Amino acid sequence: MVTDVGDGSEKEEAKENDRSDDESGESTNVSHMQASNAVDVLMRYFQQSDLATDDDMQPLSLIKRHMDYMRFCSQKQTMI
Repeated sequence: MVTDVGDGSEKEEAKENDRSDDESGESTNVSHMQASNAVDVLMRYFQQSDLATDDDMQPLSLIKRHMDYMRFCSQKQTMI
């Protein structure tokens, strides 16, 4: 579909991006495990890509390591 520059489609796109994930207007929380799985899928995608380089994988590896640390910290026992 071809659109003209002045038709306001960019404004509609911005509104869609501002909406929360839940239809009731409440934002949904993403667990550490869900985020970790999403990064794993993204890393596999880049590994399968012929155009991906080590420079592409390094930031993803850092993000993955940080997410694993955050998950580990959230699982620490806080009460006896």
